[in-house]
Amino acid sequence: MSNQPLALPSTSKLKSSTNDDILDALPYIDDVNYTEAHRQLALQLIQAEMRNFPPTKNYLRHLPEPKYEKFLTPRILEQHNNIAENKDVEKLDLARYEVPSPANTAKSSDKRAWQSAINNCKSQLQNQYLRKINLEIMEEFGPEAYLRMNKVLQSIAEKDESNMMQLRSQLYEINARRKRTQLAAGEKLTELGQNWVHLITKNAGLEVAIMDMEKDIRTRAKKLRVDPGIDQDKK
Repeated sequence: MSNQPLALPSTSKLKSSTNDDILDALPYIDDVNYTEAHRQLALQLIQAEMRNFPPTKNYLRHLPEPKYEKFLTPRILEQHNNIAENKDVEKLDLARYEVPSPANTAKSSDKRAWQSAINNCKSQLQNQYLRKINLEIMEEFGPEAYLRMNKVLQSIAEKDESNMMQLRSQLYEINARRKRTQLAAGEKLTELGQNWVHLITKNAGLEVAIMDMEKDIRTRAKKLRVDPGIDQDKK
């Protein structure tokens, strides 16, 4: 087989600097030492093809504009306005988590102050009690809930992995089929090339034999002084 890669007549405006054929390489059967000129030609073809691609910077432009206001609550809007006006962000009020005592204060003898402190203590205790209940519920049912969620995530991961393996299998089959096709084409091209060389060699041999026969005929005709009957243009 020839050492040159297969080439098809170019239908593109992009031409090679050496000829008008764009190389259509068959990498599984080609045996070519590609040079920098081949690389530059390939890059030019890629750039020419990329110019036909639609712009992809804003790949969501075909979708409607999202309604961001849907997710903005009045509190968030208020905070946005405060930030826009360079106002200080309101700090968290931690007073409700404190349990101040009227003792050693000016209200140490005020029954209302003591009653308010007692109510605050009850509220804090109730809050801690609810937190304790939530922790107990989490301790009892949390592991099972997380296990179920892990199973769901594992199922999703296994499905995605199966799809990935299927795509890889299809890709492998495509590459294998491409290789088989190219190898079969290479064998056919090799056979055709050998037949071509054989026929060319045979034709060349026939042409030489015909020339020898014509020469012999002319020699004999000259001796016999007769017309050899051969076209004079073939002399």
